[in-house]
Amino acid sequence: MLALIKTFGKGLLYIIALPFFVVAIALGAVLAVFVFIYLLLKSIITFFKGRTIFTPLAEEVEANRIININQENQKGNIPYHPEVKETRALDTVLQETDFYETESLNSKESIGENDELK
Repeated sequence: MLALIKTFGKGLLYIIALPFFVVAIALGAVLAVFVFIYLLLKSIITFFKGRTIFTPLAEEVEANRIININQENQKGNIPYHPEVKETRALDTVLQETDFYETESLNSKESIGENDELK
C-alpha cells in the first residue's frame, strides 16, 4: 500500500512540475531565437562596415605591428628599431648524395664506349 501511495505521489509531482518545465524550455527557445536574430543583424552590419565581430588575437596584433614597422622601414620614414631583431634565412644547400655509389646513366661506362647520347 505504501508503494502505491509513493508511486501516486510521484505521478502528481510530475503532473504539477511538467508545465513549469515545458514553459522553461519554451522561454529558452524564444530567447535563443532572439539572440540568433540579434547576432545575425549585428554581424551583417559589421561586415558591411568592413570590420570584424571578433577581437584580434595577440599573434595578429604582433604580426601587424611587425609588418607596419617593416613597411615604414622600407619607405625610410622611421629609423631602425632595435626591438625588432633581423633574422636571415639559413643559407643551407641540400645536396643529393648517392650512398650506394651506383653508376650514373649518363656516364660513358653505363652507355657503352661506342654509343652516343642523343
